[in-house]
Amino acid sequence: MNRKIKKQLWVMSLISIVLLTGMFGSLLNNISNSTSNLNNRTETDNEIIKKNEPMASVLGTHSWWDKNYHSRQLINITNPYSVGLNNFGVSISFNYSTLVNAGNMNSSLKDIRIIEYDSEGNPYQRKYYFEIDYPEVENVTVWFDTNVSAGVSELDTYLYYGNDNIEINTTYFMNETADGIANNFGWVRNGNFEQDIKVGSRINDVFGWYYADDAPSGLTGVAPSTVDINTYQHNLSNTLDGQEYIQEGNYAFKFGDIATSVASGGSGDDIMGTLYSTPFVVPEVSGGTISIQAWRNFRIYDNQNNKLFYYKARICNVFSADIDSHVSLSNIEGWETISKNGKPNTVKDSFGSTEINTAGDLLMDYITYEIPEQYEGTTIFLQFTVYVIDQEFAGFASFLQVDDVKFNYNLQVNLESEVERRKSDVTIIVRDVDGRIVPNAEVLLLNSTAPIAEQINYGPINSSTDEGIALFTGVIYKNYNITVNYTIPNTNYETVVFNGSSSTYPDGYEIVAAQHEFTIFIDIWTIDFEMVDYDEEPLNYGYVAVYNNTDTSENLVNLTLDSNGKATFRWKNQSNYNYEVYYDNIDYNLNPTQLNSSWIKRDNYDIVGEKIRKHSVLLNATIPKDAPIFTVNETFYTNGSRTELGNKMINSAKINITTQRATTTVTSISVYYIDKNNYTDDNYRIYYNNTAGADWYRIIIDMRNPSETPATLAGDKYGVYGLRIVATGTNTSLIWGDLNVTLFETTNIYNVTDLVKMNIRVINEVGVGIVDVLVNVNGSIASKWAGDFNVTLETRDSASPSLKGIAYGRVNTQVTFWYLRGKTYNFTLDFFGSHKDLIINSSSDPGAWDFNQLPVYRYNYTPLTQTNFTFELYWGGGGVNSSWFQTRFKDTSVNDSVTWGELITIQTNFTSTDDNWDTSSAISLPATATCYIRSTGAGSSTLLQYDMNSIGNGIFRVNFSSSLLSAGDSGELYSIIIVGSKSGYSSPSNATNSVFIDAVSSFLTMHDYYNSLNSIIEINVIYGELVNLTFRYYKSPNTALLGATLTYKWLYFDPIQFYEDPLNPGYYTTIINSSVAEVWGLKSVEITAMQENYTTQTFFTSLSITERTTSLNGESDLLYLSTKVWVQNTNPFEFIYQDTMDGENIGNLTSMTYIWEQLYSNGTRIPGMQGSGILFQNNETKHILDFKTELKEIGNYYLYVTLHKQNYKPKSALINLEILSRKFSYAL
Repeated sequence: MNRKIKKQLWVMSLISIVLLTGMFGSLLNNISNSTSNLNNRTETDNEIIKKNEPMASVLGTHSWWDKNYHSRQLINITNPYSVGLNNFGVSISFNYSTLVNAGNMNSSLKDIRIIEYDSEGNPYQRKYYFEIDYPEVENVTVWFDTNVSAGVSELDTYLYYGNDNIEINTTYFMNETADGIANNFGWVRNGNFEQDIKVGSRINDVFGWYYADDAPSGLTGVAPSTVDINTYQHNLSNTLDGQEYIQEGNYAFKFGDIATSVASGGSGDDIMGTLYSTPFVVPEVSGGTISIQAWRNFRIYDNQNNKLFYYKARICNVFSADIDSHVSLSNIEGWETISKNGKPNTVKDSFGSTEINTAGDLLMDYITYEIPEQYEGTTIFLQFTVYVIDQEFAGFASFLQVDDVKFNYNLQVNLESEVERRKSDVTIIVRDVDGRIVPNAEVLLLNSTAPIAEQINYGPINSSTDEGIALFTGVIYKNYNITVNYTIPNTNYETVVFNGSSSTYPDGYEIVAAQHEFTIFIDIWTIDFEMVDYDEEPLNYGYVAVYNNTDTSENLVNLTLDSNGKATFRWKNQSNYNYEVYYDNIDYNLNPTQLNSSWIKRDNYDIVGEKIRKHSVLLNATIPKDAPIFTVNETFYTNGSRTELGNKMINSAKINITTQRATTTVTSISVYYIDKNNYTDDNYRIYYNNTAGADWYRIIIDMRNPSETPATLAGDKYGVYGLRIVATGTNTSLIWGDLNVTLFETTNIYNVTDLVKMNIRVINEVGVGIVDVLVNVNGSIASKWAGDFNVTLETRDSASPSLKGIAYGRVNTQVTFWYLRGKTYNFTLDFFGSHKDLIINSSSDPGAWDFNQLPVYRYNYTPLTQTNFTFELYWGGGGVNSSWFQTRFKDTSVNDSVTWGELITIQTNFTSTDDNWDTSSAISLPATATCYIRSTGAGSSTLLQYDMNSIGNGIFRVNFSSSLLSAGDSGELYSIIIVGSKSGYSSPSNATNSVFIDAVSSFLTMHDYYNSLNSIIEINVIYGELVNLTFRYYKSPNTALLGATLTYKWLYFDPIQFYEDPLNPGYYTTIINSSVAEVWGLKSVEITAMQENYTTQTFFTSLSITERTTSLNGESDLLYLSTKVWVQNTNPFEFIYQDTMDGENIGNLTSMTYIWEQLYSNGTRIPGMQGSGILFQNNETKHILDFKTELKEIGNYYLYVTLHKQNYKPKSALINLEILSRKFSYAL
């Protein structure tokens, strides 16, 4: 290497060291911290971007337009154009034969409707027209208007059908009609001339089109000649010979010379004529324009007779059969002949200079006319005219063909194949033969008229308890039979009680609407049983055995009597049933006890006076004869009573008010029901009418469905026991009239049994009730239930002093002594295992023997009606006082402290005395001690309750696991309360104590995510990278705590939760994005682990975030550049500051500066020749240093470049620049 260069490099290296320790250090101190800019990711063109494109549904999502139509199909309309279209005509075609044969569409198709929904989901009818057997047999095409936005597929239009009770809606059905928007829509009728094929050489009109053998007077044509049928035609043509052609389908309309070609002359004479369409509405367009297109084939031969011939296509309005009334709006095109020019097949443009030889096909093409915007939404029609000016027999031969007339937009319209059936909600109310609601009947809907493989059935559904309703939802419109099965509850007796396919209902039930309600009367007889004792208190401990005939050979069911002594039986409506009534109380040794038996006959119930009760009230007997305003207020009960509440209920009622004289007028009627408690008020009204007219003189009220249904009626389960009828009116003379009421009542078996109650109370000598006294009752029952009778009752405690000491059954603890009337019973008392004499303290029977208040061993009594007895327990003398019988707890113990999960033992010593603590002993059994564990602090509550176990000698103990309670995260204190009781003794004061449950010790350690066995205390991460924090929370090295809550806090964020690592069971992990820290460095992180019953642990660690590694022009160290530049030459330096981790260029730098000095040739600095500058960033995220070398003088320069962005390692470059003088060579 050149020695001079070596020296310069040595000097520059030395300068670099000085700069790095001095000037560069000061530059770094001036770098300001700034938040890094996170650039949004940009999707490139070659990336596949998945979007949720809308998918067409075969079933619509809109509400049903008209529930009288049972079927609809969705129409998918796609507009591929960039314009929106309103009232644009489109069409669908489908096979109607299949729908008609299946009975889903009317054979005349009169039930077709097109319904479109607006943006709010509101339906509206569309104008439409249909053609049967078009375009082929058994198919129909339906044309209709629609609105569709630009560039979308819309699913808001439907084909509705399936209503035989409807006719074609002439308001919306657009046949050939007169002018006007209301009678036309956005479709050119029969534009392809395929819909109305008529055979013949001459047709004046086809569907959608009309023809006149003339020209409008406004075109100044001559009068038409007499038609020559041999040389002239105007009809649908399907010829493809010569110059004739068909553009679309099988036909085009042709008028003019009958010849197929007129290129060399023809035979035609009558050449004038006008073809014009039925009016149509121009669709409205948003974002563009609309055009009308028509294919035409125009041909002519001119024999140069110097006569003028014309063809015109025009847009007109003011539709009329008189073509002279047509008003032209605009010309579409026009052609005319050229005289004596030697061109017999040539015409020129009437509005230009173009000449066309019609012998060729230049006028066999589409013409397009852009309809001006002002005509959008209005009605117009097309007119095609051929005419001459001078005379028609002038040697012309011509014809015009028209086909495929349409708008310039073709929308994609698809009728979805899946049919959506309007489904009905069918309510079936099940009633018995008397009209009563029947719950729990199994109702089945069956489409039995269809083949077995195609039958549709719904159910069975059980009729509801309160309303007797079986509700079927989503029922397809068909004809159904109704079948009802009934099963006696809790038995295997089942039968068909209604079959809609029987001769009674031969036509079945037609489901044709959105909602149906049918009431059916099934073969069921409902019988209410109501059993009471001799004093008519409900027999609520017993049952009724019902038999299928007058004997007891077939027991259908045993009906348990409810709390009111009632039960209801439902089964077949047959002539009779037998029943037996039983008292069922397992406290009694003779159980069950039969109380009664009888039979029920249907013919007894059906007679007037049993099922039907009639009442009649004369108005003049209740109202003053001269009252100008009167009120009738009458009450009617069941069982024929006007004053007394009965046991039967009312199914229905007929109320008639008759006034024979016109001077008496009833102005209002109100009917109120009376409940089982004989109560009624204004809130019980079930009928009201104050409108004058005959309809309210005769009223029929179904108690299950009155015109007014108060909330109380349902609450009373529709139990109506009477009616109060209030009628008001006016009168101007003597009142004369009747109020007639007929009540249809239920079958009710009300039976008074020979059962009586004795309420027995046992007291002490001061009148305080004693509990746990055994009252023994026995006797010899001489009857068909023969045997020794006995029952033991036990006196009970009560919060009410007057009820304390009453004897109840030991199993049925709410029943006092309740047994057969007229039998003699012996009563004795036992207290704590020993017999006690008794004293008759009091009795509700004044004739009861009281033995002069002397104690007796037993007491005999024969109850005839409900009786109350009070027995005083005799202690046996000696001054014994019941208050001396006391109890107490002592020596109560419990673990002072346990660790959660350990066993807690609670123990107490239960003692008693019967001499007021002169002596005491361990309590004898039976006795109870109950332990309650309660939380402490505000809002304390009982958490656990245990019956303590007697382990002998009065000691009661209970053990339970502390894991049944919570230790929180640092231990919890609980209070203990022990409550005791001993029959005949006063209760002890509660024993109290407490226990502390300590939380289990736990541990928390941090681990390497990729090597979970490796425990660590700190994590290093490069800025912008993701890092996993992994922790183990455990109570022992081999026992991890699962389901715990671990959170971490760092920076300024609220606690963030870990999740259980699915790859490392027993570990918790989370991911931290280091770029959230904003600036690299050491960041503290606090981790907290919690789980109930374990100690909470906190772990502090540090996250060491380092700068991202970088390169400068591919170099990871200091970049050296040595460059020579000719004087006055530009030489910018380009630097690529790159993230070596992701290969991306780094932009938006915190610092991009350079310093420079000029050097002597020996490499030393030239004083005063230094400076600094800034690089700039180009659009490729490269940084350019423009030293302006073109302006620098010749010499050596030193440049030191620094590039830096926060969170990225800075990079520097050292440039040795030499600007050289230019060398010139020349030759003399």
